[in-house]
Amino acid sequence: MVVDLDGLSWSTISNITVVKKIATTATANFAELCNKVFVVNAPWYAVKGWNLVKPLLPPATQEKVSILGDGDFLPLL
Repeated sequence: MVVDLDGLSWSTISNITVVKKIATTATANFAELCNKVFVVNAPWYAVKGWNLVKPLLPPATQEKVSILGDGDFLPLL
């Protein structure tokens, strides 16, 4: 699965209700179904947030997710 964060703004991320909804939906629907998730066009704060949350997740979940900034990510897909 590829998730494109292009256009994501800090005001969206800072709204805790939105973040909770995304987390609940993703956990309930995609955690075990996806072999790999690529998050592309991730702004710096999404990358930093992932780096904070990642150690709290099981290793199997950590390995499934790749957070890629807005650089040249196509070769990695």
